[in-house]
Amino acid sequence: MIKYKDYEISYNPKVIPDRRWDYDFQHNDYDGACDSGDHRCGEADSIASCKAQIDALDVSELRAERGIDEFDEMFPGTMEALNNLTKKQGE
Repeated sequence: MIKYKDYEISYNPKVIPDRRWDYDFQHNDYDGACDSGDHRCGEADSIASCKAQIDALDVSELRAERGIDEFDEMFPGTMEALNNLTKKQGE
């Protein structure tokens, strides 16, 4: 298990021949209940892809807390950089 920020990343290969979901990640305080609305978890094909998704989740949370316009003024170019990184991980 790998710790990254407040998340844990683990290698968990599925029984299907597709490797796109071999790594799982979830926040330390993740509430897995269906009605919780907690989306701080996911699956990916690599550790780097998990980290990119975690970074995107963190940015989304901060944007929601601070307001999108204020966030973009404080950290110009961040969303574009994260979107490009996520696209690269998916290639």
